[in-house]
Amino acid sequence: MKSLTPAEETLMHALWTIEKGFLKDIMEAYPDPKPHHNTVATVLKILVEKGFLKVKPFGRLHRYEIRVSKEQYYQQLLRLFIEEYYQASPELLLAEMFRLELLNKDSLTPYIATTAVTTPEPETVSVKKEKEQPKKVKAEKVKKKKKEKSKKKKSGVKSTDITG
Repeated sequence: MKSLTPAEETLMHALWTIEKGFLKDIMEAYPDPKPHHNTVATVLKILVEKGFLKVKPFGRLHRYEIRVSKEQYYQQLLRLFIEEYYQASPELLLAEMFRLELLNKDSLTPYIATTAVTTPEPETVSVKKEKEQPKKVKAEKVKKKKKEKSKKKKSGVKSTDITG
């Protein structure tokens, strides 16, 4: 998903309130000061090209409908922001928010209580992996054994050298 310019985002906010509409409807939903309708039509065309809107012709008129919800767009913006400014680490973002005192432990408690996050035990993951892809896991094990044997050969140590 591509990002939006400020003008495109303003237009999308108007569309998110009405969900779909003709140019006239969009102009009514657009905040003041309203740009010229040709400007809005051009931005609508760009939003269609970017995949944020779809257009349905009705004779000579076009009805524009949302393809990307506000929530989807905000989620993508947040992901891009974390990637760009926090090395793709949400933990670094949270640490910064704690450092700036924008968050504290108590303010997160209600969210943690309602968002049950469970992580499987490491043993469960490997057993599950073997069940789901037994051939691949077996091949990995065979490869590992072959590597170990070749390392022993390269080092020149034989079991008979040690005992005899």
